[in-house]
Amino acid sequence: MIENSILSPAQVSATLLQLELRGLVRQLSGKMYISNCGDEHN
Repeated sequence: MIENSILSPAQVSATLLQLELRGLVRQLSGKMYISNCGDEHN
């Protein structure tokens, strides 16, 4: 994500954390993230 973004690594990390706290994404192993949008089991 960072390589394809104009954001700094810190900004990307902070944004992912906020999305994770809101339940919109979840972190997988290997620092990979997946969207929870449309996941009815959330």
